[in-house]
Amino acid sequence: VGLLAAITVLLGASSRNPAIASVAVPLVMIIFPPTSQWLAQALALFAPISAWLLPRIIGTIAFLITPFISLGSRRDIRTESLVTLENRTNIWRRSIEYWSTRINDAPHILTGFGMDGQYRSGVSQTYANDLGALVRSPLHASVHNSFLQQLFDGGLLGCLMFAIAIYWICVRLSRSRNLRGPYGLSAVAAISGLLLTSTTEAALAPGVAQEPFYMLLILAGVAC
Repeated sequence: VGLLAAITVLLGASSRNPAIASVAVPLVMIIFPPTSQWLAQALALFAPISAWLLPRIIGTIAFLITPFISLGSRRDIRTESLVTLENRTNIWRRSIEYWSTRINDAPHILTGFGMDGQYRSGVSQTYANDLGALVRSPLHASVHNSFLQQLFDGGLLGCLMFAIAIYWICVRLSRSRNLRGPYGLSAVAAISGLLLTSTTEAALAPGVAQEPFYMLLILAGVAC
């Protein structure tokens, strides 16, 4: 029943990244069991800097992806869409530039702008036009990266504490995975899937506004 419910939610949400993460992570752990020892910690280290690294990684491997995309129709649009991760790389670039050039006062640098920080800070105005009719309220659209979103919401301190807390959860779950048997591996897969999704979605940072945040709290409780 739980599996059918999860599939229904993933299909109904029409969001490819969480669906890919929910399938890819368990498959990797089943095919390569040793990955359960370090996968969650590696993603916990990568996710906070993913907005800086992913565009470079995608740009490096674009020549490998393009031949496969060119086999289909509308090849130019689809190739550009994939390389930019549905325009996410442009949003990240403008958000990072905005933070480094426009956010100068110490209170906002350290503690951010609170929930909906991308709107309160004004950074969403730099990419709202690119979203157009894709979202209902472009100015309130997130930066599509949980840790970059947390940077605007909670500042450097909030982002740092958020990253440390998640890494602690990952370490605890990975160390106790054998004691809990299948449940322990499921917990590692769950936190890994959440982190993988957080690199392209602001699913964790808005806190009570997003369901995955409650999943993170449950996993934190299990880790304790």
